Amino acid sequence: MKQLCLLVLMIAIVLCGVGQSVVAKNNCPVFNIADYGAVGDGVTKNTDAIKKTIAACAKAGGGTVWVPAGRFLTGPIELKSNITLHVDGGARILFSQDASDYATVQSRWYGIEQHGFSPCISARDCENIAITGRGIVDGQGRYWWKLFQQKPQERPEYVRKRRAEFMRLTREKFGHDQTRFGRPQLVQFRNCRNVLLQGVTFARGAFWVVGPLYCENVTIDGISIISPADSPNTDALGIDSCKNVRISNSYFDAGDDCVVIKAGRDEDGRRVNRPSENITISNCIMAHGHGGVVIGSEMSAGVRNVAISNCVFIGTDRGIRLKSRRSRGGLVEDIRVNNVIMNDVLCPFTINMFYFQQVDDSKKQINEGTPIFRNIHFSNITVRNAAYGGFFAGLPELPVEGITFSNIHIEATKGRQREKSGGNEDDYNHIPAMADGYEIVEGFFCKNIKDIEFHNVRVDTKRGPAFIFENTENLEIDGFKTGTLHSGVPAIELRQVKAASIDAQVPSKADGPFVKISGAETRDIFISEKIRRHKDAVITEPDVSKDALVY
Repeated sequence: MKQLCLLVLMIAIVLCGVGQSVVAKNNCPVFNIADYGAVGDGVTKNTDAIKKTIAACAKAGGGTVWVPAGRFLTGPIELKSNITLHVDGGARILFSQDASDYATVQSRWYGIEQHGFSPCISARDCENIAITGRGIVDGQGRYWWKLFQQKPQERPEYVRKRRAEFMRLTREKFGHDQTRFGRPQLVQFRNCRNVLLQGVTFARGAFWVVGPLYCENVTIDGISIISPADSPNTDALGIDSCKNVRISNSYFDAGDDCVVIKAGRDEDGRRVNRPSENITISNCIMAHGHGGVVIGSEMSAGVRNVAISNCVFIGTDRGIRLKSRRSRGGLVEDIRVNNVIMNDVLCPFTINMFYFQQVDDSKKQINEGTPIFRNIHFSNITVRNAAYGGFFAGLPELPVEGITFSNIHIEATKGRQREKSGGNEDDYNHIPAMADGYEIVEGFFCKNIKDIEFHNVRVDTKRGPAFIFENTENLEIDGFKTGTLHSGVPAIELRQVKAASIDAQVPSKADGPFVKISGAETRDIFISEKIRRHKDAVITEPDVSKDALVY
């Protein structure tokens, strides 16, 4: 049906000319914004003309609002049910940089319901809505980026008054004033069903770029989202408390995260209680930005059933990143990543339960604010030119549980680096033990983890160990390889590890220890004969019990 409507649209253009609206024989009406007064000169503000076009389309029962070639300046656009906004090749929608054009609306930012500027393109409580075509939707965000970076007292008086309005309304509605500076999101569909984004390029969003919120049955296919590296908080695609989402064949080049999956924050997220679930991401390219695919840290209603496959990550700070902290609550489970290539990624795998916090060794009471992460699986992944292998930090009171790696090749040989795109924190800096006994861990650091497996995994580093495990239970490593043993530095280190089985191929020119074991609580460690037959391949610290190793 979609293809048929597009075919009819093209025929209508030929028969009726650019300046006429048509109704096709199959009742797919097409409404040209130029017929309602829109002028594509990049200067004339077309807000009213586009609003009239949408109203006429809605009155007809739905159809296509057609944006022809040209540069159309406008204020916010609100779509209605059964409407496709078709941005034709050569068309560019330019959104106003006048803050007074953007009404105050209720929305959700950073996982909390609050008030702020309306999105550039929005729909609320609609069904069967779409944005299609080969044109460009341009948020002209640089004005807003500069405004955001100013000190609050230096912003224009009108903007300061609007922020005060947002805070007042949020306090009256929700009993809190956690409103942030609400730059307009480029596209936000709220509580909609049957959503399609296809073919369009979304550029220079003032804030988060595309963000379905509380939506169901969302298809995103063949789009591009592009923001410069210095644009603040320009997450390309944010899936927020949505169900049944398919993302494919798309390109994301972000100033923040490329694709992020969220589900509310803390008490307010649990109050709304709408998880993000049943999400597929396939055949996509993630470029630059802070994370390739990120889950959290706003995930208090839960995230589950996410499959990521056949993707390429280029130059992101993180590859796959899961993050949370105490007080968030929520369950993240059943995440699968398969057939992925990463190049020039700072840290390809991150699971951090201490987001924006120091890693804390003390156990806290488990309650509704304790986040749960489990059943996370990685397979068939190649990583080149990375600085690190992976960073996993679970909670002492509730470890991350059920992580597997299969058929993975990681070259963490770039050396220790800071984040290169203005990220908000470097996970590795939170672990003081990273420098104990050697310069740096460039492979995996895993702490407070239960049930973790590595099968047929190769990790090469520039200087440090391939693995450090601390306070880990039920560890299995088989078929591990490394081609970069370093003098006096173990390839694998176990600290306070309970129940481990390790089998690996030791390089023939191994110099010094291959496995180092420490910790009074370490026990039930099996090291294969393949490793033990090498001289001094296994060393134990004095605090390790004599019967901790089993053969």
